[in-house]
Amino acid sequence: MSEKLTSSSGKKGFLDKIRRSNSIDLDGDKSKTRSNTSASSEQGDPPQKMDLISELNDAVICCNLAEVKKLVAEGVNYGGTIDDKGQTVLHAAAYSGSPEIVEYFLGLKKPDVNSLDLHNWTPLLCAASAGHPRICTILLQHGADPKISSDQKTTPLHYLCRKPYDDGNSKEKALADYFALLEDFVARGVDINGQNYLGETPLMQACSRGNQPAVEFLLNKKAKTNIANAKGETAEFYASKTGSDSIVKLLQEKGKENNKKSLITHSSVKLEIYSDVVALMKHNDYGVTLKDRKSFFVTHHNCFDGSDLVDWMIKNLPIRTREEAVDYGTKLLQANWIVSVNRRKKFKDTDNFVYKFSTGEKVKEEQIAETKTEKVGIEDFDQLKVLGKGGFGKVILVKKKDTGKIYALKMMEKARIMNKPRDFKNLMSEKKILLNDSAFLVHLHWAFQTETDFILVMDFVGGGDLYYHWKRQKNFPEKTVQFFAAELVLALSYLHSCGIIYRDLKPQNILLGLDGHVCLADFGLSKEVQSTEMGIHTACGTPTYSAPEVIEGSPYGKAIDYWSLGVVLYQFMVGKPPFEFDGDFAKLLRAIYSSKIKFPRQFMSINAASFLDGLLQRDVSKRLDEPETIKRHPFFKGLEWEKIEVKKWPSPIKITSSEISQNFDPKYTAMPVEDKNDKKKQPAPEVPDFSVYFGE
Repeated sequence: MSEKLTSSSGKKGFLDKIRRSNSIDLDGDKSKTRSNTSASSEQGDPPQKMDLISELNDAVICCNLAEVKKLVAEGVNYGGTIDDKGQTVLHAAAYSGSPEIVEYFLGLKKPDVNSLDLHNWTPLLCAASAGHPRICTILLQHGADPKISSDQKTTPLHYLCRKPYDDGNSKEKALADYFALLEDFVARGVDINGQNYLGETPLMQACSRGNQPAVEFLLNKKAKTNIANAKGETAEFYASKTGSDSIVKLLQEKGKENNKKSLITHSSVKLEIYSDVVALMKHNDYGVTLKDRKSFFVTHHNCFDGSDLVDWMIKNLPIRTREEAVDYGTKLLQANWIVSVNRRKKFKDTDNFVYKFSTGEKVKEEQIAETKTEKVGIEDFDQLKVLGKGGFGKVILVKKKDTGKIYALKMMEKARIMNKPRDFKNLMSEKKILLNDSAFLVHLHWAFQTETDFILVMDFVGGGDLYYHWKRQKNFPEKTVQFFAAELVLALSYLHSCGIIYRDLKPQNILLGLDGHVCLADFGLSKEVQSTEMGIHTACGTPTYSAPEVIEGSPYGKAIDYWSLGVVLYQFMVGKPPFEFDGDFAKLLRAIYSSKIKFPRQFMSINAASFLDGLLQRDVSKRLDEPETIKRHPFFKGLEWEKIEVKKWPSPIKITSSEISQNFDPKYTAMPVEDKNDKKKQPAPEVPDFSVYFGE
């Protein structure tokens, strides 16, 4: 110890000193401070006993085990408090740093290992604040509760995270012991995101002292980086204040990872279980916004209109169109999970129809048992027309026999995919991505396998692909391209927020719903990564739309998708891509690397040219690749992003065909559903865990 005390009042002052240094506010009223003698006198102890208690306290502070044992043998009352703060000899021993004395008193079974002083301090808090990990371990082994916090809500974990202590061991062993102790704290239920009275978390404490080992440990345990203290300061502020650049970088990287969305929503939100969905709708933080509404001169409280509920469903449920959301709202109304305050029996996507959640008395229970895990096979579908064909199989328009609903069924030859591990990995990745909740991506309904094929049953997006529409028109008006660009930015930013790089953006993969809104499809080349910034090297995609860094084999990230977006939008405006492939592959590559890109004014405005130029920057650091920056670009002036996000902004494309497959390329729709190649397919072993079943 750096400081030795020879009286019990000195010990009190020593403990008070460490408390003040750790932002623990004792009463501060010096008039109430009493000596150990006066405290003992009030309890009726005779002067000679008070002297012995004082001597015992001195011996503990000086880490004199022999003297401690001698005084205990003489009958000193070691089980009570030793000062006016309610501390015991175990508090003093834990702070003083003598493992032997701590173990000695623990062996005597008193004082209690979790004894509290007047400020709710335990011996474990004393040991942690003084930096004695070995004593912390001993106390834990004897039943100390690390979840007990002081009256200022500070836990032992807050103190342990200030710095890793070595206790005289080698650095490697000290660090290993330190991590083991932190692990023990977490295993015993200590909240790693717990805040003290100043709003500080253990992560903030570690950052404030530049304790990188503790920061790394806490981040690995999913400590939240975005929690703010009472002044609105986060852990990154603490790290910046201490000049810990490496910790700042760690926090920023982990923050991006923590903000990463989950793609898997079908498995956690089942639309057929109304009670679960309504519980989400009612959630205080991210549920439907409730407000007071007047109807026929009567004010109704905690209501929402039909349009608001549809907006919420588009953003939060695996529902892709406003029409689907209206159908689902109708089911909730019919089952009495929501009720109309206007006494109207229909659910409508309008702010004139107002609803509120049912009180529950008349709610009808939905039928769940058969639908939520419905198993299907190829025999459950009528195969109507071929919609597209590729290297491993084809996409077929199908109708489910029992419901009459229309889907797109993707059939891929099993043996060919199984022979190429990378292709099989891509298929499994595609299946996972199809389990998304974005209104701008195709959704999966079922996945299963036959002896010869892998099958994915997805949304049928009936408006056809934009390549088909572009071929018929050759170029689109700028306002139409602006609309497509906005919805594609939302689709890509959703994927990127989930840690997915799309890697194959082209007109053929951009579908239109019957409502004219964009729907991105075909995730066979998409890649799930830890960070979407940089780091992938694999060259893949369609060369005409590929970014320079992909073609040259340099590390790349999400910015390649925005380059592809620039090529697609240029093609839609001008009528041809900026880099055309005429059969000379080397010529195409040279053009992508170095040719000057022209932005002809007869096809685009200055703002459009500026936007495309920002997307088509060969220098990745200068390329437009941040959604919020893109949304603010003058090209989108006049566009209301809030309406775009929930498909309230009307599409400039009107799908008028009554024939369900009319919007697809005739070269595919004219093909027979079953051809001679289907009969040549070879059986392949069943793949475990491929199947996915959901209700309708």
